[in-house]
Amino acid sequence: MSVLDFYLDRALSEVLKRISNVNYAQNLKRKVYVVKTYAQNINFKFRPNQFFISAVLTEFHNDPQITVIVKALDRICGGQFVDLKKKLLNQIILPSVEDSKRVISQKSLPIQSCPLPHLLVWVCELINTEGGLSKSYIKNINSVMNDFYLHAVNQGEIEFHIIHLKIWKDWTELQFSNGEIAASRKCARNYLIGFISRFIHTGQYTTGKYDPYDVSESFKSTETYQSVISVLNIIRPKYQPSTYEQLVSLAKKLLGFAEKFNYKILNHYFLQQYLNLEVKADTKDSYKLLAIISVLDRLKKLHLTNPINGFLLTGNEFKNSYCVHNDAISTEQTFESLIYKSKRILINLGLSSSTVKQYIHAWRLLIAFTIPKYGEIYSRVGVEEFVKDVNEKYSSGKLQKWKCKCYRRAAFVLIEVAKNGTFSWKEFQILKPELPPEIEELKNSFLQYKKNKQLSEARLSFYSYIVRAFFFTTGIKTIAQLRLLDDKSVIAVSKHFRDVCCNNSLSNVIPSLRAFYEWLFISGYTSKNYTGILISSSFIDNHVVSYFSEQDELLLRKYILKLKPRSRAIILLALDLGMRNGDILNLRLSNINWDTEQITIIQHKTGVKAIFPLLENVGNALFQYLTQDRPKDAESDYVFVRELAPHKHLNSTYDIIHKITDRLGISPENGHGKGAHILRRTYTRRLLSSGKMKHQEITDALGHISNDSDNHYRSMEDDKLGLCCLDLSEIGTFRWED
Repeated sequence: MSVLDFYLDRALSEVLKRISNVNYAQNLKRKVYVVKTYAQNINFKFRPNQFFISAVLTEFHNDPQITVIVKALDRICGGQFVDLKKKLLNQIILPSVEDSKRVISQKSLPIQSCPLPHLLVWVCELINTEGGLSKSYIKNINSVMNDFYLHAVNQGEIEFHIIHLKIWKDWTELQFSNGEIAASRKCARNYLIGFISRFIHTGQYTTGKYDPYDVSESFKSTETYQSVISVLNIIRPKYQPSTYEQLVSLAKKLLGFAEKFNYKILNHYFLQQYLNLEVKADTKDSYKLLAIISVLDRLKKLHLTNPINGFLLTGNEFKNSYCVHNDAISTEQTFESLIYKSKRILINLGLSSSTVKQYIHAWRLLIAFTIPKYGEIYSRVGVEEFVKDVNEKYSSGKLQKWKCKCYRRAAFVLIEVAKNGTFSWKEFQILKPELPPEIEELKNSFLQYKKNKQLSEARLSFYSYIVRAFFFTTGIKTIAQLRLLDDKSVIAVSKHFRDVCCNNSLSNVIPSLRAFYEWLFISGYTSKNYTGILISSSFIDNHVVSYFSEQDELLLRKYILKLKPRSRAIILLALDLGMRNGDILNLRLSNINWDTEQITIIQHKTGVKAIFPLLENVGNALFQYLTQDRPKDAESDYVFVRELAPHKHLNSTYDIIHKITDRLGISPENGHGKGAHILRRTYTRRLLSSGKMKHQEITDALGHISNDSDNHYRSMEDDKLGLCCLDLSEIGTFRWED
């Protein structure tokens, strides 16, 4: 390692201490490698000096991450150097706006050459005053102006020539391809280049209003041209410059089509034919063109039809481009009314506008898929076919995972709104087929019977799963068929659960099936009590507890330091306090006593009070999450809530822990599983292996009511189990008795 490498690594470590974003930290490491490569190319291996700092800043002055590294390097070396870019900018003496305007106005069009500072100052003044851009975008444009000026100064030129436009464009493309500038920086540079190009040819340029020049002068006086121009001026404030330029190009194409076929007045026939010709399903240009024409439709009241879904674009009875307002949920509701009601519900739940737009896009695809087959009236079968088609596209690799989840969830929301008239936020696991009406009534009667026994909602949901699986496995659709239930069908149900469930799950499934069979017999639905056919699970006798090894646990502890505070707090509650998944999810703000440094809860599983010490690392993780990472507008009393609106309390930690263990490539000893309970077992393993705690103390720490609950943890005490081994050497040996 050279002296320079030592200082660069030290600078990187100083920067990483203040960085919590993992991706940004990885980018910084790559940038350090870039600087090291550059140093090798210029054969520099010594302690950083003014020459090296200046050379790096000159070479990479547009790279903010390398600038961060170099500034840290500067501080380590005594802070004697300065940012070259700032130094150059401070040396620049720009002319005033009045001087720039006077110098530029004296030039004849097109402007072939002029002083570069005067041109840049006057162009930026036009952008600031007449561009109609946001303040942040104007700031970005001014920064790009500095880039161009410094580039020209470095090349030894301060006189502008037309060739500079091509040089700047090629330089921008080169830096973007090398990863030295972001796409947004490239877009801003190209915008300024285009602005200057139009300015030097016309002497003036206004971005706030669009004035196409691709049509003849005679056509500009037509009603069609004036209408399109007015629409572009109306929608201009709603879009970013790059998007607006794309809308302008689509408008040019529309006007060229109108001039070619001499449509001087907009009418229904012309625009409908143009829509049918140009609009294709699921393309961005199609939706942008619809954005233009829908405004034209609203102004002219032409009642155009969307070729994608067959709905009217606008009209008195419509609230937006594809949804009709209809509060009532009837038996024959249209897709339009259902989608509009679903959209309003999602907005009331507090979802962001970008999230709602994703749902709207998914619904557009859904109605484009279902309407050709089932018409405009809502059909659950059509929605289920759409979900099946989405799953097939995902399985074949034609659809990304996040899109698959988004489209499926949009379909599930539509189904629930159609069924119940409303929607409450929850996780959808699968699209559940409906049971026949009389079987559904039987299921509800059984659940009511169990509900009268004061069972929890989670337990009732599990019983519902068991009953549904029973009927779909046996194929029974009527009460009359249920009365013909036989031993063969009961055995088939048991085989189904043994195929899809592990031993741990079967210990809950078998008793639930027994309860259902007994209720069927008592209620008179079956002539025989089939509880005796079920064979108990061998879970308790043969189960060996799984846990993470010490090496994997150490790897996990190092990795969670880089995670978001919420994920880190959840993992530490299970790994260092042994809390169950349900207790972590149900942890409330009032359960944490910061004065006494204790967490007091009523255990979700046993209903018994438990007190946990608020360890330093656990308390710090919780405090950082509550003060920095938890949504400020979350009204829930639960500690852990969803990051996205609606900020309901978290209902599962499995995905969080599962993704982390998969990323690290670690798996538990003696089995499988990647949820919070593996961390609880790892905590137990650590207590047992320490040899400093009695079994009763471990029982209390785990929140168990009885010592018998600890029996299956004995499989983790390898040292003590070794003392219990029997001597097998005598097996097979014959002895004569006296």
